[in-house]
Amino acid sequence: MMRRLLIFTLALPLSGLSPAKTVDTCFSPLGHCDQVLVSWINAAEHTVHGAIYGLTDEAIAQAMIKAKERGLSVRLVHDKTQAAGRRDVTEELTSAGVRVHVQRGSRGGILHDKFLIIDKKYVITGSFNWTNNATKRNDENFVVLDDDAPRFEAEFERLWNEARNP
Repeated sequence: MMRRLLIFTLALPLSGLSPAKTVDTCFSPLGHCDQVLVSWINAAEHTVHGAIYGLTDEAIAQAMIKAKERGLSVRLVHDKTQAAGRRDVTEELTSAGVRVHVQRGSRGGILHDKFLIIDKKYVITGSFNWTNNATKRNDENFVVLDDDAPRFEAEFERLWNEARNP
C-alpha cells in the first residue's frame, strides 16, 4: 500500500497535475447533504451540469428547477434504470424545462456517476445519490472540489453527447 501511494505521489508532479482542493464535505445521514447540495445549486450563477445514478429527492429537483427558472444552463445525465423508478423525479424536471438525457452506462452497464459541476468551477462528487434514502438512511458522502472542473466538464459532455433524450 505504501509503495502504491509513493508511486502515485511521485507521478503527480510528472503528469503536470496537482491534487484538487477540497472546499466542502458532507456526510449523510446526519449532515443534511441534500440541503448542502441545494445550497450549492442555489449559489450557481451560470451552469449546473451533472451526472447521477439515483434521483428521488424533491428538494434537489426543486433547486434544479429554480436554477433553470433563473436562466441558468441546467443539464443532467441520468441512469436509464433509475429514471424508470416510481419515485424518480426526472419527468418533473423535464416538464419544467430542465434538459435531461437518460442512458445506460457507456458499455451497457449502469450510469453510476454521482457528480455535479457548478459554474464550470466547482465539482460535487462522492457516493451521495440524490435520493431520499441517501439523505435519511444511508451512510454516504460528497466533497466539493474547486480545481478539477475542466476534467469533469469534459466527462459530462462525453456522457451528454452519448445519451439520448427520454
